[in-house]
Amino acid sequence: MIQGTLSVETPEGTYEVGTEELLIVDPESPQRAYNPGDAEETVHVLAIGAPATDDVHPYEP
Repeated sequence: MIQGTLSVETPEGTYEVGTEELLIVDPESPQRAYNPGDAEETVHVLAIGAPATDDVHPYEP
């Protein structure tokens, strides 16, 4: 999260993700991220995703 507080609804419950916090979601996991209508601030988010792959290996410099 870059600025604000983002609400994220999942089957397990609703989470609030604040500034300088991170939320990781497993592939195929249902979620809905939103800024509530009564929020007092704008939310700025950086979201990064990647396709699934089977050839994962650790980086070794």
